[in-house]
Amino acid sequence: MAEQPDTLGYYGVLGRVNFDGARLDFRVYPIDFKATAPEAVVFAVSVAGDELDIDQVRATSGEEVEVSVFEDRLEMFVLFAGATISLKGKVASALVHYDLDDFIGRVIQLEAEYQRLNSSLHKATQKDRNLLAFTQELLRRAQIKSAASDEQQTRQAAAVSALERIIRKLGEN
Repeated sequence: MAEQPDTLGYYGVLGRVNFDGARLDFRVYPIDFKATAPEAVVFAVSVAGDELDIDQVRATSGEEVEVSVFEDRLEMFVLFAGATISLKGKVASALVHYDLDDFIGRVIQLEAEYQRLNSSLHKATQKDRNLLAFTQELLRRAQIKSAASDEQQTRQAAAVSALERIIRKLGEN
C-alpha cells in the first residue's frame, strides 16, 4: 500500500460481485455486520477494463480480503488463501451504506446458518439420547449382575453408582 500516496485501502469480507462484460463491480463488507451503522461502511468498487479475471474474484466471494485501490489498478489480497488478485483498468471506489440487496443477502446468509445450526443441534441431541439409552442399558445389566450374589453386589456397587450419576447428568440436559 505504500506504493503511491493516493492509494486507498480497505479490509473486510468480499460480498456481492457483478460483471457486465467490461466492468466489474463488487462490495466489501465490514467484518462486523451492523444493520444500523450510522456511517457508510460498505466499500463499493468498480473496475472497468478489457482483461478482468471475473472467475478469480467470484471464487473469493465471502472471504476476508484487503483491497488496495490505485489509480490504474486494484490489488486484492485474500487473507486465508494468501493469494493476491490484480485487476488492471480504471478503478472507482467509495464508502457507501448498505442497500436492500445487502440486507436480503444477509437474511439469506442467516437463514442458511440457522439451518446448519439446527441440523447440528438435532444431531447432538440425538447423540445425547442414544448415550442416555446406552447408559440406562448398562445400568440395567449392572443391576442384574449385582443381584446374582452378594459378591457380585459388592463388585458392581461402584459401577451402578457411577452409571446412576451419569444418567442424572444426562437427564439434566
